[in-house]
Amino acid sequence: MVKIYYNRDTHTITFNTNSGTTIPSITDKYGKPITKPADPTRTGYTFSGWDQNIPTTMPAEDKTINAIWTINQYTITFVKDN
Repeated sequence: MVKIYYNRDTHTITFNTNSGTTIPSITDKYGKPITKPADPTRTGYTFSGWDQNIPTTMPAEDKTINAIWTINQYTITFVKDN
């Protein structure tokens, strides 16, 4: 009987939140399930999503996934007292 042993490669998914709240990187072995992190927040902006889909299992390569933001717009109304 021949036994074959191998090690699965370990890879990292890095989340670049572009000045939003920090999301820790995920480092795990290829093929392991991944839990999607909570959405980041950023003052004055609304989180619009990621620039690519977050995989459900660890891919066979390192990845950097970037946050996409939409700037909030506000209306200011001035009322003049008579």
